Amino acid sequence: SQRFGPLQEPNITINTPGSELEERLPNPLLDTDQAATVFQPLLQAVFEATGDNPAIVYVSLSNIEEDESNLSTKSNNVDNTSSENNSEAESDWVRFELVMVTKDETFYRVAEDRIQRSEIEAQAKGFIDAFHRPPPPNPDASSYNKYEEYAIWFYERLIAPIQEELEAIEGEREKIHNIVFAMPPSLQTLPLAAMKKEPGGEDFIIQDYSIGLIPNPYLTDIDM
Repeated sequence: SQRFGPLQEPNITINTPGSELEERLPNPLLDTDQAATVFQPLLQAVFEATGDNPAIVYVSLSNIEEDESNLSTKSNNVDNTSSENNSEAESDWVRFELVMVTKDETFYRVAEDRIQRSEIEAQAKGFIDAFHRPPPPNPDASSYNKYEEYAIWFYERLIAPIQEELEAIEGEREKIHNIVFAMPPSLQTLPLAAMKKEPGGEDFIIQDYSIGLIPNPYLTDIDM
């Protein structure tokens, strides 16, 4: 058996050729047909057993192919210092994608067609840091305003693209009250319940929806 030192972490690969998981995990994970096949029976079972109508929202930061990012990257790279720097810049571009699955339908949405991964990670760090700071005595303080900026930034990318679909589901019994997010590792510690739609007031997302988080929906076993 493999041994790990006290400061080492095991190198776990779940998508190795021939593995059982490779056959079970959609590739890419955002395959909407497979997502529907996997999740809709589960969500229907939850609805029948509990009366709740939840939605699973899978969030992905998909690397953009090099040829898609070359034009903008190279046009912005005025000094053209080195090809190594160019490669690093190109590999940083991602597409911010969402797949929402309900018991009846599956929706694919693009929150950002092209954005740098480093920008998303900077926004995430700022949101987490601002959320954990003690609240200012004055709600108009600059630190609170900065927190609102982060909270709205993530609302606009995680909720706004699917807001129309969420609100289109009519009937109190059918209406979605629970959203379960499956996030990429870099976003798994976001204070999702603290997202806001607009500055001022207390329009936090948690007032409209119960928010949950699972590490990876394809590796989550829910026994009804």
